[in-house]
Amino acid sequence: FAAQTGHLVMSTLHTNSALSIPERMITMGVEAALILDAQLMVGLISQRLVKTLCPHCKVPWAQKKAELSEEQRTYLEKYCSEPGLCRPEDLYFRHPEGCEHCRKAVVLNGRTVATVGHGVTGRSVVAEVIRPDARLFRLLKTGSKEAARRYWMANGGITRRTHLLHKLGAGLADPLEADETIPLDEDDVLQVE
Repeated sequence: FAAQTGHLVMSTLHTNSALSIPERMITMGVEAALILDAQLMVGLISQRLVKTLCPHCKVPWAQKKAELSEEQRTYLEKYCSEPGLCRPEDLYFRHPEGCEHCRKAVVLNGRTVATVGHGVTGRSVVAEVIRPDARLFRLLKTGSKEAARRYWMANGGITRRTHLLHKLGAGLADPLEADETIPLDEDDVLQVE
């Protein structure tokens, strides 16, 4: 392996979380001693993409709140209330029709066949980045992914949910649509405190 001779090696892999990467590689046949070595495995990244709202037509919480179901309001008020990060009144939602800034015509053989982009201008990465150390790998070796996650969090780890809250607090993504990609209750489900 090139990594054993000091070369930087990067690869992609489909997993549910950054901490699932070593386990997935081991089940694929890579030796655990190679994977769980902090000198060889120097970074673990899990990322998702969320749609970026059009800054010209996004709908503020004050306007959208009345349209939301009681369940949706309660959910957003619970999971989008992090002091200094995100508050419900900071939230914005996608405009269903969009505007001249975000609607784009799809032209096929010289004629418009559809319009796309209604309220969206692109996509943005939401990620958690882990710089593993020997202790984190020791916790993973013992089969305690939850303990490894708690250790990482206690040492400044930023979860995908927290990264998403930064984007929601800045009005960059629709919380209901983003919740389909990165559940707003993900840290509770994973028991991160």
